[in-house]
Amino acid sequence: MQGNKNILLVNNLKKRFDGIIALDNFSCNVNQSEILGLIGPNGAGKTTLFNAITGFANTETGTIYFKTKKLTKRIPYNIFALGIARTFQDLRLIRQMTVLDNVLLSFKRQAGESLWNIFFRNSKTKRVEAKNIKKAVLLLEYAGLTDKKDDLANDLSYGQQKLLSIICCLASDAELLLLDEPVAGINPEKIKKILSIILEQKKKGKTIVLIEHNMDVVMDICDRVVFMDAGQKICEGSPETVRNNPEVIQAYLE
Repeated sequence: MQGNKNILLVNNLKKRFDGIIALDNFSCNVNQSEILGLIGPNGAGKTTLFNAITGFANTETGTIYFKTKKLTKRIPYNIFALGIARTFQDLRLIRQMTVLDNVLLSFKRQAGESLWNIFFRNSKTKRVEAKNIKKAVLLLEYAGLTDKKDDLANDLSYGQQKLLSIICCLASDAELLLLDEPVAGINPEKIKKILSIILEQKKKGKTIVLIEHNMDVVMDICDRVVFMDAGQKICEGSPETVRNNPEVIQAYLE
């Protein structure tokens, strides 16, 4: 990778599904501690890009680097372990588990990963579990979900489920957060809460890439914007620059 500011570098990705091009020699970079917005019509390739970065979709050509680590061909768990976490449009919560347990399962290191810890719960294992519970409760308090911690995730409102999915993302303590439509379909109060969380994470040094159709949100919180269409990068720049680009206006914003 070149340049000290780059945390993610995507070069010439190509991906097809049954002959349909989802990514067409797509390239972009993400700078440390910025909020980058990905916009574009449905089918532009935005979620496919997230899938490629996080190992859920293998590309035919191109490379992806996270800092100095090549991500291409890695499996999702390995990429997560490097410090990249994401949300999904369908949220991917474990709906028949409690809110607290969903957060606990999002921490990188689990006591249950070791067979020894499963069968012999020593004092160290118990301390780790207690520490994780404390951290999970603090995260839920941060999101305003403390009173829901013992409820099933399935019983939350959609806005609360969105908040929970983001909190699960934060529980991993990842450096790079990929948020897929974080405020779609929720009320203004929840939008305000989620945006405050995103901005606070940037202040803490996190890097955020978000897919979003709400242009008011994009204009308010993004440092840079990339406009995609038909798997290609049409333009990039400041939110104002991209919003005023004639191709963007013609293809998406009008």
